Amino acid sequence: MNYSVSRYAARTVFALLLALGSTFTVAQTNSATLTGAVVDQTRAVIPHAKIIITNEASGVNRSTIADDRGQFSIIGISVGTYDLTISVPGFKDLVRKGIAAHIGDQLELPDLMMAVSGGNSTVVVTVPSSEFTPTTSGEDSYTMSSDQIQKTNLEGRSGIELLGLVPGAANTGNFNGRYDSGQAGFTNNASSFSVNGTRFDQVQIVSDGASVTDLNTAGGASVTPNVDMIAELKVDTAAYSASQPNGPIVVSTETKSGGSNFHGMAQLNARHHIFDAVDWQEKTNGIPKPQTSLFYPAVQISGPVKIPGVPMLRDKLFFFAATELSQQHVQTQQSPVRKAVVPTAAMRTGDFSNAAYMSELTAASQAMVNPCISKPSWCNGSATLNPSMIDAGGQELLSLLPLPNADPTTHDGYNLVTDFVTSNPRNQEVLKIDYAPTEKIHAFVRYNHENESDPWPYGPYNTFNQTPSIAPMTGKQASNSINGNLTDVLSSSLTNELALSYTRFTTKYTIGNQSSILRSTYNFPYGLYFNTNNPFMPNVSFDNNMGVSYLTPGITPLYLGAQNTITISDGISKLKGNHLLRAGFYSQVAFFNNRTSGNDNGSYQEQSYNSASSGNDWADLLTGNIVTASQTTQNLMAQMMTKRFDFYAEDVWHVTSRLHLNYGLRVDHLEWWYDRGGNIAIFNPALYSGSTCGTSANVYTCGPQYVNYNLSGYESHKSNPSVPIYGSKPLGFQYAPSVGFAYDLDGSGRTVIRGGVGTNYYLDPGTNAYSGIEAPPNFLAYSISAEGNTLAAASTHTPSSDYSFTVSSYGSAAPKDHLAPVTYSWNLAVARELPWGNKLQVNFVGNSAHNLVGYSTANVVPEGCETGGGGNGFYGTFYQQQCRPYSDAGAVGIHYHNLNSNYNAGQLTLTRETGWLHYWGSFSHGKSLAYNAEDVWDMKRDYGPVPFDQTNALSLSYYISLPKFSGRFGGNKIAAGLLDGWHPSGIFQLSSGTPIGNNYNQEYAVNVNQITMTSVGPNFPNLSGEAIAGSSDSRAVPVMVCDPRKGLGKDQYFNANCFQSPTSVTFPSNTTGPSQNTVHNGTFRLPYIHGPAYENDSTGLHKVFAMRDSRSLEFGSEVFNIFNHPMNEFLIYYEDPNEQLDFNAYNAAPTNLSTAGHIDNKTGHRRFAFSVKYNF
Repeated sequence: MNYSVSRYAARTVFALLLALGSTFTVAQTNSATLTGAVVDQTRAVIPHAKIIITNEASGVNRSTIADDRGQFSIIGISVGTYDLTISVPGFKDLVRKGIAAHIGDQLELPDLMMAVSGGNSTVVVTVPSSEFTPTTSGEDSYTMSSDQIQKTNLEGRSGIELLGLVPGAANTGNFNGRYDSGQAGFTNNASSFSVNGTRFDQVQIVSDGASVTDLNTAGGASVTPNVDMIAELKVDTAAYSASQPNGPIVVSTETKSGGSNFHGMAQLNARHHIFDAVDWQEKTNGIPKPQTSLFYPAVQISGPVKIPGVPMLRDKLFFFAATELSQQHVQTQQSPVRKAVVPTAAMRTGDFSNAAYMSELTAASQAMVNPCISKPSWCNGSATLNPSMIDAGGQELLSLLPLPNADPTTHDGYNLVTDFVTSNPRNQEVLKIDYAPTEKIHAFVRYNHENESDPWPYGPYNTFNQTPSIAPMTGKQASNSINGNLTDVLSSSLTNELALSYTRFTTKYTIGNQSSILRSTYNFPYGLYFNTNNPFMPNVSFDNNMGVSYLTPGITPLYLGAQNTITISDGISKLKGNHLLRAGFYSQVAFFNNRTSGNDNGSYQEQSYNSASSGNDWADLLTGNIVTASQTTQNLMAQMMTKRFDFYAEDVWHVTSRLHLNYGLRVDHLEWWYDRGGNIAIFNPALYSGSTCGTSANVYTCGPQYVNYNLSGYESHKSNPSVPIYGSKPLGFQYAPSVGFAYDLDGSGRTVIRGGVGTNYYLDPGTNAYSGIEAPPNFLAYSISAEGNTLAAASTHTPSSDYSFTVSSYGSAAPKDHLAPVTYSWNLAVARELPWGNKLQVNFVGNSAHNLVGYSTANVVPEGCETGGGGNGFYGTFYQQQCRPYSDAGAVGIHYHNLNSNYNAGQLTLTRETGWLHYWGSFSHGKSLAYNAEDVWDMKRDYGPVPFDQTNALSLSYYISLPKFSGRFGGNKIAAGLLDGWHPSGIFQLSSGTPIGNNYNQEYAVNVNQITMTSVGPNFPNLSGEAIAGSSDSRAVPVMVCDPRKGLGKDQYFNANCFQSPTSVTFPSNTTGPSQNTVHNGTFRLPYIHGPAYENDSTGLHKVFAMRDSRSLEFGSEVFNIFNHPMNEFLIYYEDPNEQLDFNAYNAAPTNLSTAGHIDNKTGHRRFAFSVKYNF
């Protein structure tokens, strides 16, 4: 077959394979580049040598011809191990065996020296793949081969777990909680990790060159990098080249490929609770050991595709196919054991006479008081509500809470302790086809499918309720991803690479026992403020660890949420003299649908410190007394979309035989996320037409001037086409230069100095822009907070009659926001090969991130301006509005890109990947600082260590191949079976604790160690921003009076004696205006207080029985946390009482000095895993 026909056939087959995916996209490739120079024994160049590389697995060849300078490059090499053959007339053939090509490698082969013919015609050199060190790139990256992955003690099924071994990585659980390696699933993703101080939304996941990052959930991925299905994993952390479109942290994986011989694997990985120790949580709470079990049967097969009668495919078409089924019965993720305080059956009828029982509850909740003490008129006796005072609607709402199941005497005051084991089945299938019709054309197509079902007894995965719902939910998630790559060698110096991909991720919710939360079931007597036709009961929340009744907003009516990512890229490479020139483009379209998350079913909140309260939230609700009633208009379905188009050009310059420079420029054209319906809102003060009471010199005499239901100032593209569809100003072009170098000190590749500086622009997850839909004029939120408010009164308010109604928003767009997030990264490293196969690298690495998204507020109540007179402060919507610059508008929430962070660290790695001992050790010492939240008054308040910072981190993984002892018995087969093939392995990790602060918000982490203040009786001082700072848009913090890191006891992390409550805002004795009010807030920036340290260990032992024809049978056992040592941990999923400072007065010491700062919570236990694997 001639070349042109082969090329046409190859492209035709490739197009047909891509058509299987219906829609496709193109993405960056994972391919490697191999370069070298051919010389004779005098080091004179040998031109026009023929270069052939052969894939050891498939036997497929790639060939090229060296140029006049003896230099050559082979581009677009897939991950694998290759043999290199160089042929020149008059010289012996030179063969290099065992050259490993990794993801994105730029390999320079040294010492390609040809010998003159004579004697043997071929010189064969076999070098362990570990001895080839890339010497042409300045990037900071870490690669793990399939062999390393298989030999590493991983508890889970995803390669994301390997992030914990990367220098600078921290498994701090900043978004979804610490990485739960004991369960497979989409929610176990990279958002649990911070790498080089980056936020959870700065990690991108790439599979076979295709971006598969979850569009809506930071760090999530639509394709799980199953540890038995991938050939390699690479993590790019700094200063990578201009051809990389993703970042700033990139986790890339490559799926396994088939070869010229048939191979297969059948295995079972299993865990069962009978082998595990009892967790500290279950033991402490008297809960039986959960009946967990995990079974992962899997089958793989690979080899050549042989179709009778089609010779053109013989030795050219290969496949890899794999499937894994997961039968998982696991505990609920993110704090399996959850505790709350709920009313007894008697309390639900108004009987609070069991004083001893209520006294026990006060250990967990300060709101357990006898309501009849402060409200005797409500009662019929000393501790029982008069039946005539009980509100039918309030009683029905209270009945939505589960009944107690635990004795508060033995459970720290909690009477509801739950620990669910749910069935979470999932499956994953992958198929990869490689096609190489000629030495010049190579293509592959990879298809991945996953499906899982996740029960959520407390609500969806990102809901941290402590009370299980009587109508539990289940999320059904599925993904389909197809991508392909075509490498076309146009000439010996010119190569083109085309890659295409399409990924779709879907989520659908179901609600069990729906009738239990329907209004019609209870004949709930109170209507809604807005007529949304939502059939479900309102949500109810209480103070002080009391149970909640909560239906996740925006879920109903049930719908299918779908994310779609379409990408196309093309790159061309040209070898010209000492320069390897590259240029290309990258184009991507991404879109998803999601419903807004407003409480259109209505919501009520109780607060025990208001003067109209009895001090008992349950009694208040039973009598129909509430503090806050809120509701939104009907939730909207957002149709979010973004597009990008990039160009790049770079040069890898072989300056000398020892020095390589890599420099380039990427020109990005990113586009903000937008709603295709034009619903993203902005607030434009020029359009505001209501009262401006807050701008008066004397807010106290301004008076109640209102324009009810005033929507002026808000607009969107839908209401005004002149408003950009993004809400914010459109983005222009972003210029991202990068430069790197690698210098080989002696030309042997044994000591290399490398470094570089890189620039990476990117977009945040779409959920941030999507929040801009939750704003007028398309979406309204009603909320009334007033002392003396009741269920009945709240239900009679209407938009036209409610004088206290104000329009507010959660996350509208900022009209002037026009700066895309960008991270500048740098590194300088020295890599040295040491004796006995050891490699040492010392690295200084850092980055500076700018324009990170945060959530701010406009139209705020100025500090010290909360209204009042005569020495008293008055709080609530009515008084707040008199201080706001635009008095008919409420707080205007804005998402805005103005947060910054920086990271600097020294990192050391020591590895050995040869012989009987393999290990990978690393140590990092660094710090990440950031503006952790948007403070409208002073951003410096929120500057400090990020909540996931870890000053020191040590990691060591190892694998040992024990000697073949059977040789001492003359090769006896029985002895060989018993004594040979043993492989111990293990992991040990230790890192310093994350900081404990008081100035964090959810921009940088959802789960944080944060010191908070709680008001306790009998005085219940108001510790809100209104009372302390004179503004409902401020937050109050305690005053630090000494160093809280000193004077610590056992299991104590901060000294509560070093804090006191702030003084409330001082009001003047007259009503002359806000300028005379004095604010007495606390200390925002605390010294670095280290929280509990993190420790992780595992030990494994594997036995391989070698069989005929490359077959083997392997048994494995692994133990995690071998010494059954639980770690100290604050309860990060809800406010830990030991991180709270309880105050019963202003300007006073905490009342809980004996417990605050101490840890009485631990997590972790010994677990066993077993596996059996048959290779054939």
